[in-house]
Amino acid sequence: RKMAWDEDKLLRQLEFYMSDASLPYDTFLAGELRRSEADATVSVSAATLAGFPRVVALLPDLSAEERAEALVAAAARSDTLRACDGGHIGRRFPLPADDPAADHSVFLEGLPPSADEAAVLEVLAACVPDAAPASTRRLRDLKDDRQARAFSGKWHVELADAAAAQAVVDAAAAKSLRKPGGQALRATLLRAHYEAEAAKVAEYRRKTAEKQAKRKAEAEAAEAEALRHAHKEHGKVLRFSGWAADRQALLDACGAHGEVAWADDGAEGHVRFKSREGAAAALAALQAEGAAAPPLDSNGAGPAAADAEMGETDAVAEAGEAGGAAEAGAKRARDGDSSAEEPAAKRPAGGGEAGAEAGAEAGGEAGGEAGAAWAMLSDAEVDEYWKQLQLRLAAKKAGGGGGGFGEEKGVVLAFEGVGPGAQREDLKALASRWGEVRFVDFNRGDSDGFVRFAAAGGAKAALEALAAGGEEVSGATPQWRLLDAAEEEAYKQRVQERNAARNAPPPLEKGLLLRFEGAGADTDREQVSALCGEWGTVDFVDYSRGDASGTVRFRSPADAKAALDGLGGGAELGGEATAWRQVEGEEEEAYVAAVREKMAARKGGGKGGKGKG
Repeated sequence: RKMAWDEDKLLRQLEFYMSDASLPYDTFLAGELRRSEADATVSVSAATLAGFPRVVALLPDLSAEERAEALVAAAARSDTLRACDGGHIGRRFPLPADDPAADHSVFLEGLPPSADEAAVLEVLAACVPDAAPASTRRLRDLKDDRQARAFSGKWHVELADAAAAQAVVDAAAAKSLRKPGGQALRATLLRAHYEAEAAKVAEYRRKTAEKQAKRKAEAEAAEAEALRHAHKEHGKVLRFSGWAADRQALLDACGAHGEVAWADDGAEGHVRFKSREGAAAALAALQAEGAAAPPLDSNGAGPAAADAEMGETDAVAEAGEAGGAAEAGAKRARDGDSSAEEPAAKRPAGGGEAGAEAGAEAGGEAGGEAGAAWAMLSDAEVDEYWKQLQLRLAAKKAGGGGGGFGEEKGVVLAFEGVGPGAQREDLKALASRWGEVRFVDFNRGDSDGFVRFAAAGGAKAALEALAAGGEEVSGATPQWRLLDAAEEEAYKQRVQERNAARNAPPPLEKGLLLRFEGAGADTDREQVSALCGEWGTVDFVDYSRGDASGTVRFRSPADAKAALDGLGGGAELGGEATAWRQVEGEEEEAYVAAVREKMAARKGGGKGGKGKG
């Protein structure tokens, strides 16, 4: 069966690629543009866009040619794009740098997202009566994929001449350009606005390049340091495949023959022992118990479990071989992260006879050993294994952790078609039957989402079981598939961008915060975000499930004001009417200071709590 795609999401993505906020800064598409001499507009081949990772992720079951056709069909629904000859998709309006009207146009913001052209004309007529617009264009918020092409409250307004445009800008600077209700609007000359945006992009890229250079240097240093210590692990690392039981059974089976420092979780991976003698004894015993299994090949090496280095941290630190790893593991433990388990070396595999019995029974009751294949890593393979582990630890310490992703690919399953009452806990419980789940990327009320596994083996086992069907989630049977390499990379980038925006310190701009009181006990963050998202773009919801109150941070003061106007009538959350107010003055300053202090403590290794919603 083919998955149907979300046409609104596809159109939003297409419009974003071609928007004023993206296309002028896309160095790849800049070389793909076809320009129209007639109206100064540009177009791009639909076949080119069809190969973009996010388009592939949105249209997983279509060929490249079918994806191009779907994009052309989507463009026909757009009010800013059009289908052109030659299989191209074009803009209806020139880019700001090419627009002959840019010198006598303004970028207007601060109106509520629901405002229409009549509202714009009313504001200008009341505040700048001599500045009659020649045309207006209403802009959408296309950066936030949670907003389904929602209007942003921002406008391009073309005036009769440059003097009229400057009069509007001057009125905004004097706070006399106001919307009905009294709030001041902001206006900038169109060309100046986009020149400022271009400067921001250039500065961001400069800082990013500096960070990448720093991380590269740190990675090279970490690699050199890792190779200095790798020889200590020679003869201690076994590789396995075909393991059918859970990680604890693996620890028990190996621990019966030697002390285990670390074991990966999944059907295949690595087990690292504290001594060469323990590894050799375990290999001999386990190969005998799994003699019927086909031998492993010796191609490649490296930790099998995504983010396994964070669990290995304690064992590495105990050996005194990676101070940075110890810091990373300790921080996870202090933060209450359940994945920062006590290392296997510190957990008894079972004392005396009990431990031996556990090891002997693992192949019987758990069924893990039977059919599993085992091999000792060569010295060269151990060098590579240890090097990759230390490189990821160094990247994690430097802040390059990638939003919870490890180096291993093939760990993300996409699903679609869960029931309306589905929750993250339901999905995690289901997927965890086949492997350790790192994260369930899902919002209540959606029908689709993603599950991120700790290891590719877990994702593969889950897919094989779930693709057969029959497993319901909240009364419906979803479809499952494994993201390919391009899709997974695009998803990883999307998660990193989302996490960066979510974790960014609140900006200094005033008027972004609303406080609510009286929420019902069943309220969660997703409900608050969805409610507020009807009025503007929400950057963060500071709320824990079960609380009666919380704070919402909006993208702009205009969005916050529009939400306050719309929610002031007692909107319901969790079945209870809520009261909303603006966070202002000293209260606003105190809140921002407290959030920044909390975030600084987390970065410095402090405790930092986690919300329950």
